[in-house]
Amino acid sequence: MPVLADGRGLRDVPLAERWSHPRATELRPWTDSELLMIFPRGRLYSLWIFRRHGEVLGWYVNLEEAHVIEGRTITTRDGVLDIWVPAETGEPQWKDEDEFAVAIEVGRIAPDEAVALRAEGERVIAERPWPTGLESWRPPPDLAPLTLPEGWDYSSG
Repeated sequence: MPVLADGRGLRDVPLAERWSHPRATELRPWTDSELLMIFPRGRLYSLWIFRRHGEVLGWYVNLEEAHVIEGRTITTRDGVLDIWVPAETGEPQWKDEDEFAVAIEVGRIAPDEAVALRAEGERVIAERPWPTGLESWRPPPDLAPLTLPEGWDYSSG
């Protein structure tokens, strides 16, 4: 989980300051919902399926830089702008447009990157890759939690 270097959450500071503080990574278990993340090759997003007690809550389109896949590791960088698709309606909703605007303003995202990310979001909305067919997938019961590979924490180096 990305956090500010002093341990505060990213949203614990005013939006205008969000990218002016050093960051760190904090290991935290995922709680509150079941989550399956899908990383389509060659695309600028990942698609997250959120479930609670086996029921699909919705799909989250996390716009991000191109994925670099090496072994068990996927490296990318968040594009700030996201899309939420509630299961009840199936209708996409843009998320974090205010954060996206500030990220561009302070130079966290270059204008050409912003154009590419927004275009990718528009493509995803037009394609509507939800449901995925993986909504009921569960890991095998004998699958033990994986350990993080050496050097996984790129924010500290």
